[in-house]
Amino acid sequence: MPHMEVRYVTTPDGVRIAYSVRGEGTPYVFVPGWISNLDLDEQLFEGTGTFDLYEGIMRVTLDKRGTGLSSRNLDDYSIDTRIMDIETVVNDLGLDTFALGGLSEGGPIAIGFAARYPERVTRLVIVGSYANGAGVGGSQAIQDGVFAILKAEWGLASKLLSQLFIGESESVMTPDAFAAYQRSGANANDAYKILRAACDIDVRPLLSS
Repeated sequence: MPHMEVRYVTTPDGVRIAYSVRGEGTPYVFVPGWISNLDLDEQLFEGTGTFDLYEGIMRVTLDKRGTGLSSRNLDDYSIDTRIMDIETVVNDLGLDTFALGGLSEGGPIAIGFAARYPERVTRLVIVGSYANGAGVGGSQAIQDGVFAILKAEWGLASKLLSQLFIGESESVMTPDAFAAYQRSGANANDAYKILRAACDIDVRPLLSS
């Protein structure tokens, strides 16, 4: 089982980004979903039994700004700052080229990076994601209701979002476990801003590139 190392780097706008490095070989940089936590992700990763799939690969995962071990209580969660977070991490590692993956909200961020720096991305892997955040979670009425609950009570909102995002699907976590995971990965204020930014993302104009 390759050892995981957590490192920290500071972006040009002064945000501390935590990222993990596991294994050696071809670099693969992974951008997680809207909320992450490297400490908890490591436990989940160990439970999936997929380590053999990463033989010969250096797997890099970051906690995006506002989540997990990275800086919290921020104001700017735009896609431009998220792209900057990735750039800061890969530059810190000295990676000129690498494969890039994105899950859920990490998908459009990865797409944005690949469109801006196509010479650096050798492969692009997008899973369970979207290009236009306007439809995330359902209709505008549902979105408005979610944001109202999120602003009022993060505990209740985390359970509602668990049902929206994973429901009864086959997942490594139950909805209750994912609700707890979300609460550990971000505070209520950051969660509200991050989800707002996620719904505002639209990378459709970038898809052709």
